[in-house]
Amino acid sequence: MQNTHLDSEVLKSLKHRVSRLVKEKKFNEAVEVLVEITQIDPRDFRAYFQMAQLFFAQKKYEGAEKMCQQAIIVKNDDIRPWLILGNIYAANGQMDKILTQLPAGIAIQPDNFQLNYLVGYAYAKKGDFQKAAQYLKKAQEKEPDNQKAIQALQAVNATLKKLQPQTPISPAGAENEAKTHSANSKNEDSKVRTSSWQTTQNSSGNQGGIWGNISSQQHIQNKPASAHNDVWGRQEQTNTSQNSNQSSQPQQKKKSIWDNLKN
Repeated sequence: MQNTHLDSEVLKSLKHRVSRLVKEKKFNEAVEVLVEITQIDPRDFRAYFQMAQLFFAQKKYEGAEKMCQQAIIVKNDDIRPWLILGNIYAANGQMDKILTQLPAGIAIQPDNFQLNYLVGYAYAKKGDFQKAAQYLKKAQEKEPDNQKAIQALQAVNATLKKLQPQTPISPAGAENEAKTHSANSKNEDSKVRTSSWQTTQNSSGNQGGIWGNISSQQHIQNKPASAHNDVWGRQEQTNTSQNSNQSSQPQQKKKSIWDNLKN
């Protein structure tokens, strides 16, 4: 009983010391004191979690990950270690760990914005846009005004629409469509029409919006296709304008939407 009382007093003193060291930004010394605390009380969740925070603040991701895992062992119903793990995996581009580890955190708090957003992003990077849309929709529902979630979900939905197979037109339908188009062209021949698409294309040479220089639609004119990274950083084919002066210059790598959204 006496030892328990002594341990309690020692722990109280050590925790007070940790608070002082953190305020003074002496993180390494604070970690050493936290280690002492866990030696006295191996079930102290707060000590492991604080070490994870301090390691993460110093970008010591391996140590932060280990402390998060230990904190989860001690207390598996707290969302906070999972949020740090999500930040670690995102910072290191560890898509597989996001997909295999973070769903356990989502099970604790199903509507958590950060975890749903990261899992949705990881699925998009892996090319599974159906699952990406599911998680990003949850994130956007949690924070309806969050621009990152709005833009990411729009990009995923645009990609899904682009990947949908086109319904073939029967020969008879194609003939009727051609006749209708020809008649409409004659009726409108005397009118000057400038669409917003034409204005955008003529003024900037590409289409704006969330895709930047990458559009889910093809340019109207027939132009040679060249490979580039799509909005999620995967390779695809698109039509781009080229001229003789540009053909000899090296092409710059296009940024994916995640480059703009992850910060």
